Amino acid sequence: MEHPEGAFTQDEVYHQAEWLYENTMIKAIRVDEAPNGTIRPELTPRGKDCLIQGGDVGTYLGHGGTAGNTTHSQDTHVGTIYGGQNAFGSNHVSQDQNNELVAPGYERFADAVHALLTDTAQRPGLSQDDRGDLVAAGDDALGAVTGQQPDKQLVKRSHDAVVGTLSRIGAAMGSAALQGAEGSVEQWAAEHSQILLGSLPF
Repeated sequence: MEHPEGAFTQDEVYHQAEWLYENTMIKAIRVDEAPNGTIRPELTPRGKDCLIQGGDVGTYLGHGGTAGNTTHSQDTHVGTIYGGQNAFGSNHVSQDQNNELVAPGYERFADAVHALLTDTAQRPGLSQDDRGDLVAAGDDALGAVTGQQPDKQLVKRSHDAVVGTLSRIGAAMGSAALQGAEGSVEQWAAEHSQILLGSLPF
């Protein structure tokens, strides 16, 4: 990748992709073999908003574009994501966190989706395509509940898309009659679906 001041190294590109991913400026397929944010990255609603406002990520985050405080110091990136905090390259950090980006009343739904995405990254027995579908549906769902007045129809559609993806994966695992860790994916999908089905405020 070229830059007016010289070419970026692969490590530099990966480092910044991970930082954008953790700050939910981009979404991407998560696989164990690759750094987060590097496989089929796409702008999230927040990333698109930043682009519309000029594309300066540091300025955008510094003016409240993230769910908490973000600071940059040399090779240290400190930031927040919904439901958690991350720091890279630092032995001592101070972080603040809030969840103002999630619309009031939708916290339970956002928590359920966030828990699903966390489990999806670690769950054995899921194919790369299944992980990608769940991450894409989950990211869309979280994007639908940002702001003060989400579109209820959009939220409902995104909710149904996540549940539908889980149901498809669970049904495929069940029909294949897989055993051991992979066979338990059917139950795992059903449990997350049940939590999501009771998570909306309407």
